[in-house]
Amino acid sequence: MVQAPTPDDPTLRVRLVGDAIRQQIGRNIVGQDYFEFMGFERRAAAIDIVNAMFSGPSGVWWVAPVHYERGFSRFWEMTAFPLTGDDGSPNVVLALVKPADIPLDSLQTGEKAIRVGLAVQFRQLEIDR
Repeated sequence: MVQAPTPDDPTLRVRLVGDAIRQQIGRNIVGQDYFEFMGFERRAAAIDIVNAMFSGPSGVWWVAPVHYERGFSRFWEMTAFPLTGDDGSPNVVLALVKPADIPLDSLQTGEKAIRVGLAVQFRQLEIDR
């Protein structure tokens, strides 16, 4: 789960990570900005996708290569949906992350826990109201 960006805080702050993903990454990433893992050059496009999720509302599904600091890589299949906060809590994006058992050629992560590559497949998921 990540906290959605706001005009005052343009980060995609990681708020909750399941045990299986935490074990696979090899360290705790709670509190870190997800943009650090995907590259800040992709921030504007990612913010547009998150904003579209809340204005739709819609979800997103994608498959992207993820490179681990520990020297291996996997595809991650991710499905995400918006959860609107209330007066006391922020909007968040809830994502199901499923690492595939398909190894890839690994890339360096630049001393980050993971490096998320460009999606090789991406779909917007419409939500009926």
